[in-house]
Amino acid sequence: MKNLIIFVFAFFTTISSYSQSDCKKDLKEALSLYDKGLFQQAIDKLSENILKCDFSSDERQDAIKTLISSYIEVDDLENAHIWTLIFLHENPIYKPLTIDNLSFVNSIKKYDVKNKFTLDYSVGINQIKTKIENVNAIWEQLDYNTEYETFTGFQTNIGLSWHFSKSFFLQYAVDIHKIGFNRNLTTEDGLKLKYRENSYQIKFPLLVHYSLLSNYKIYPSFFIGIYYSTLLTAKSEINFSAIEESLNFDMKNYRNANNYGYIFGAGINYAFNRMVLNLNFNYLMDYYSYTDDIKKYKTGRLFWEYLYVDNKFSIHYLNINLGLSYRLSYKIKSKY
Repeated sequence: MKNLIIFVFAFFTTISSYSQSDCKKDLKEALSLYDKGLFQQAIDKLSENILKCDFSSDERQDAIKTLISSYIEVDDLENAHIWTLIFLHENPIYKPLTIDNLSFVNSIKKYDVKNKFTLDYSVGINQIKTKIENVNAIWEQLDYNTEYETFTGFQTNIGLSWHFSKSFFLQYAVDIHKIGFNRNLTTEDGLKLKYRENSYQIKFPLLVHYSLLSNYKIYPSFFIGIYYSTLLTAKSEINFSAIEESLNFDMKNYRNANNYGYIFGAGINYAFNRMVLNLNFNYLMDYYSYTDDIKKYKTGRLFWEYLYVDNKFSIHYLNINLGLSYRLSYKIKSKY
């Protein structure tokens, strides 16, 4: 048993020692052998080293490309096919270089590489706009026509995409938004009522994406879809200049908790390895109003004591987010 352990240790030590001292040298020799037309010798040297050498990404690419070209030159098309598939699995978005061997280029051009599934994540900011549908007034001394002042919130998203063609894919996501708005009302006597509300929403968008020129590293995309949303929290604070205190209210039960909407947008994408960095701009429109027509009059002290009532309004969102997509799987299919 002791001898076995010593043997195994010596074996891996030898491989490690070999990898550190001789791999780069052997790769250089193999490339030279190929240039001299000694294709079988290049195969013999590379087929062993690819498995046991810890090449860098560029070195491994050079080794496999030369191995594929060598197999083609000796008319071993079966092994050329196997190593071409290995190369494309490791480098699914590889674009041939001008210095690549023509036999290698022709080999990878025989296959169509399609992304199947991606895992998507993004973070960003949002700016909302309130679209007033009806003004509600209950005290003539307060100007209820005052506009809602909105402020920048944030948004985070995680999703899964199914690519059913090179240009189109379907995405389902979970999207969390934080939004907020202020409202300042003034009486004829100069008394001021300040209202501020922050809320968290969770949205479930279903989108269809179209990626133009997706076979390039940098490419634009467009998307459109629908979403369902539900309100998680809605907290408000009110200050009235007639009293020296601020009061907090839970407004969730006085809002339309569930909503639907439409979304569309565009983005720019940068692909590298199995990742895609994307910058997206999207616009969302709630279908129903944010305020509940009945419950807005049942807010207790907020209504009876401070005479505050919301206008009927819906919310539109402008989002800017930066995301990263990881390509989970590919489908490699022969064109012939």
